[in-house]
Amino acid sequence: MTARSPPACMDVPVQAVFVVGGLLVGLLGVHLERPAVMLVGFAPGAFLGATYAPRFVSGVEEPMFTVAVGAIAIVAGAVAAKVAWAAWMLVHAIPGFVAGVAVSAPILGVSLSNPEPNAALATAVGVGLVGAALAWRLHHLFVAVFTGTIGAVMVSVGALGENVYVPMGRAVLRAPEAELQLFVESARSLGTPAVALAVVFALVQLLSLRRRSEPE
Repeated sequence: MTARSPPACMDVPVQAVFVVGGLLVGLLGVHLERPAVMLVGFAPGAFLGATYAPRFVSGVEEPMFTVAVGAIAIVAGAVAAKVAWAAWMLVHAIPGFVAGVAVSAPILGVSLSNPEPNAALATAVGVGLVGAALAWRLHHLFVAVFTGTIGAVMVSVGALGENVYVPMGRAVLRAPEAELQLFVESARSLGTPAVALAVVFALVQLLSLRRRSEPE
């Protein structure tokens, strides 16, 4: 299949943004997850900290007033970022924990409606913790595949001239399912290079995760 030239309506700077952004997302998506989630938590935390900080430093004069407010905002943002990441991990781990307990409890003879503290219950909880850890690992696989695909689509649009429907912010808020369906249907028409690139991106991310987890 021959690559199409980039669309004439797309300026070179826009193409560069698509290509560079696609490479970053495609190759580093799984590593950008934590900073992105923590940033989502940091922003509102810092805003709330800066909003309520003047109440606690009302007697402080300038320039220390501004310094104090800024320090409180940064601390509040940092705490909110940590909470956001912990909540993100919990959201992905809970289904694995529940599944582990639900599967192992009947086998071990544990009644979930009226559990009694014993070795069987402790074992079921242990299996649940293993399920939670497994769910978190599988979540990494999903992130790698998802961001690898998004990165490949961006590179294909910017460098190969592929045409993909890009959902707009307001449209996504009004009809998220319809917008996602339009994106998926347009992505199905992507050529072999885009699909191969998505696979390569996902594999690179998974290999980088494996190297990071290996002891030095």
